[in-house]
Amino acid sequence: MHEFQGGQETRSRGVLRKSKQPTAALQFARYLTARDRGMLVLAQHGYSTMPDADVWKPRPEIKLSAGAMLMPAIADVVEQFNRREGVSVTVTPAGCGILVSQMRRIKAGESSDSFPDAYFACDTSFMETVQQWFDNPVDVSSNDMVLIRRKGNPKNVSGLESLARPDVRVGFCDPEKSALGELTDRLLKEQHLHERIYQRNWREHIHYVDAGHLLVSQMRAGALDAAVVYRSNALATLAALEKDIEIVELHTPRARATQPFAVATDSRHKYLVTRLLDAITSEQNAQRFRSLGFHWQFGDASQKRR
Repeated sequence: MHEFQGGQETRSRGVLRKSKQPTAALQFARYLTARDRGMLVLAQHGYSTMPDADVWKPRPEIKLSAGAMLMPAIADVVEQFNRREGVSVTVTPAGCGILVSQMRRIKAGESSDSFPDAYFACDTSFMETVQQWFDNPVDVSSNDMVLIRRKGNPKNVSGLESLARPDVRVGFCDPEKSALGELTDRLLKEQHLHERIYQRNWREHIHYVDAGHLLVSQMRAGALDAAVVYRSNALATLAALEKDIEIVELHTPRARATQPFAVATDSRHKYLVTRLLDAITSEQNAQRFRSLGFHWQFGDASQKRR
């Protein structure tokens, strides 16, 4: 019998894509693979089980913290995932600086909120600051930073240098609350423009918001002459491009953010969250990202977390 020593076979369960009852079938599959339900029975019959298997809940509740700029790309797929899986994925969209602060308060015991099961960050720099609480992240997409100006360019805004003029009303994201704000701040310093733009009385012509889509709204309302946003912010509302704003390319590799996704190390539903990642990174949803101006970064199946 020595030839069988060390041999193992992996057994898996699947649900047909064309199943007429996918929600019930998926619930049954989750029951079979739950560490405190089906896995207990399998272990009693000599099967090796997964120590990090999900816990059983008839309708699991998943919390996803996501950068606000990602919402146009993931809102529909999350809603579809909820319906098919029979689960409740609650997305908290905000500037990544705000999300990171929330996570730190939770871990410090200063907040009664529960820690998110996954984090979809606007940029790797905002994943790195909380990496100790997450499994290895995977890069899903990247997004260019661009300058937007009012349609017809009445203030003759030609590039970042124009933002130093006191007659130009400028919109930035708050560098303490938003990945876009911090990246913008860093870019201005690298371009040796930070001191010129933040000159005396800068508060009179520079306006802060928490997320890039708010800058697009302010541009459309005529409150700003120029702003730095993500390309996806500008493309999310095509009517804005047609009537109210124009995009000015920044032409520097520094003006790009990369969006990583990671599952919380302590999540009790890691495999369910991994299926959510599969849905977000499906080819169909990848087209949604591309239509919004994102560059697709996610690789083949061998690069996924599991």
